[in-house]
Amino acid sequence: DDTLYTLTTFNSTADANAALNPVLTPAAYDVSADETLFVRVEEVASGCFIVVELNVFYSTAQYNTVADIEACDDPTNLDGREIFDLTSQEAAILGSQDPTEFTVGYFLNQSDADANTNAISTPEAFESMGETIYVRVSNSQDADCYDTGTFNLVVERCEVLVPEGFSPNNDGIDDTLSSPGIDQFTNCELKIFNRLGSVVYETRGSNYVEFAGIPNSGLNSGDGLLPTGTYFYVIKFNDPDTEDVARWVYINY
Repeated sequence: DDTLYTLTTFNSTADANAALNPVLTPAAYDVSADETLFVRVEEVASGCFIVVELNVFYSTAQYNTVADIEACDDPTNLDGREIFDLTSQEAAILGSQDPTEFTVGYFLNQSDADANTNAISTPEAFESMGETIYVRVSNSQDADCYDTGTFNLVVERCEVLVPEGFSPNNDGIDDTLSSPGIDQFTNCELKIFNRLGSVVYETRGSNYVEFAGIPNSGLNSGDGLLPTGTYFYVIKFNDPDTEDVARWVYINY
């Protein structure tokens, strides 16, 4: 009953005993570390009092900004989906914070992150077409003490791998001029030139067939394997965001 007792907060026992320098705003006391305060409980009628220690524990949680995670769309299954390990960001998100004292949760929207509900159940293997991930960093000792932030998942086209040589001898090793990832480009075209600049092979788009050393254009079209040697090839992706490729390739048997 505040008509019988008064409670006054101080920063030291000496101040509490002397009733000097009370904390002016105990209802909104700002702390930046664990701290001990002293409360003077005084009976109004008699002036008798006792001093009680009040331990204030400082809780904090911080989300440290991290880069987006990028993944290459599997050229064997171009569906725009890839598996991401969200927890690969965890150390960077926590920074200098002790991972035994903080928890990290991953969510699909801000309201779930704030409410700590509907967390992504398998962040180590999250299938994505490219979402924004909302992260909640919580203090393990005080779940209401948390911070949030975001990073993006990005599914990109794979880099097309272009070989420098191949050997079409039917040994099952590098038998064709294989360019993994090229099937991402439905309008691409490949042309092979001999040293005289004549086209000896061409293929394109949905009918793309890997070059196996047999010409399909020019005077020797369909006439067995081309001679050993260096040939020039051009891959046009016909895509405004992808640079065409022009290189030499060596055919060996």
